[in-house]
Amino acid sequence: MIYYFAYGANMDLKRIEEMGFHFSSIKAAKLHNWKLVFNVIDDKYRGTGYANIVPSPHSTVEGLIYELDNSSLKRLDFLEGYPRYYIKKKVVAINKDDGAKIYCITYVGNQTMIKLGLKPLRIYIKHLLSGRIFMSKKYFEKLKHVKTIKPGEHK
Repeated sequence: MIYYFAYGANMDLKRIEEMGFHFSSIKAAKLHNWKLVFNVIDDKYRGTGYANIVPSPHSTVEGLIYELDNSSLKRLDFLEGYPRYYIKKKVVAINKDDGAKIYCITYVGNQTMIKLGLKPLRIYIKHLLSGRIFMSKKYFEKLKHVKTIKPGEHK
């Protein structure tokens, strides 16, 4: 089994289940000294970006830790566009319930697919917001106020 830290669209449990992922546990977690940004290029809609995390002292990203089997991780690699869009990174997340450190893998934007000034699609942000029950109120409010774009509004 592998622990995977999700901070983007995979915080949407319904989406994860519909895609047929098998996980044996899920935990709310925090990743300290990282910041959520939307700078991974979306090839479909110009000017839009997918979630990414970047090192940032004194910042925190909230997310979920899924305990996955190897076949689900391989499928996740494909869906995340590994290694073209994202690369895998080992991180230490903190379980929000008991403060335990959990060693996980997560996906970080591949430098060749990063561009500044991108905004997420409104529908994409809804996936993140669907994880509300796992987030602090402050983090949820911050996500609610992320500037988004609708298809057709792109530059």
